[in-house]
Amino acid sequence: MKGGATVVVQRCATGGAGRSATFRGSMPASPSLGGRMEMRFTLSQRAARATIWNEVPGVDAMGVWDRSSAGIGAFIVRKRVAGLEPGFSYRVVVDFRWHAADGSVQRKARKFSRACTQPNRLPDLLLEDPAISLGTTPDLLVYRVFVRNRGRAVAPPSEATLTVNGIEYPPVKVGAVGTRGRGALVIFRAPRCKAGSIVRFTADAAGEVTEGDETNNVLRRRCGATPAPS
Repeated sequence: MKGGATVVVQRCATGGAGRSATFRGSMPASPSLGGRMEMRFTLSQRAARATIWNEVPGVDAMGVWDRSSAGIGAFIVRKRVAGLEPGFSYRVVVDFRWHAADGSVQRKARKFSRACTQPNRLPDLLLEDPAISLGTTPDLLVYRVFVRNRGRAVAPPSEATLTVNGIEYPPVKVGAVGTRGRGALVIFRAPRCKAGSIVRFTADAAGEVTEGDETNNVLRRRCGATPAPS
C-alpha cells in the first residue's frame, strides 16, 4: 500500500453568504486485506480567541461512515459545509478504517485537516463610560453612555434605549459608527433613578445591526445617590 490516508481543505470560501469549506479525504486500498474502506468526517469549530476545538453537532453528512465500493484502488470523499459563521475557524477530524474480505476492521487511522478561517468583517457595538448627572429641572437626570464599534465594518444607524426604575424610555437615534474603536455619545433625559436600582443602557435595541458579537449590547449601572438639585 503506497502512501497513507490524508485530509485537506480543498476550498475555503470567505465571502459573505457564500462562506463555506470543502474538505477532501483520501485513503489507498490495501490489496493484502481485500476488503472495503470507510471514512467518517467530524466537523469542529473554534472561536477567534479560543484554544479548544468543539464539535459542531447536527451537520448533514457528518458523523456517519462512508463506505467504498469493493475492488477499488483508492477511496476519496469530499464534504462541503456551508453557512459558516464569521469569526470562527473550522476543521474536520477524519477517521479511516480498512476492512478485510470478511468485513472485520484490520487497520485504523485518524487525521486532522488544516483550518478554514472565516474572518469577522462585521461591526461590533458595545457600551462604555456610563454617567449620570443633574438635569435642567429637579425631576430629571441626564444619562450618558458611549456607543463604540470595535468591529471591522461600519455599523449602520441604530437605536439605543435607557431603562430607569424598570421603565424603558423612547429610543435615541445613533448614527453610523465607524471602525477602529470609533463611537458616538448618546444622551438621555429621564426621571431620577432610585438609589440602589439598576439603570440599563442598550445598544442596537431593535436588533437591526448584524454584529460579530451580539452579547455585549447591554450595560448595567447601579444608581447611586445623585446630588440633590440646589
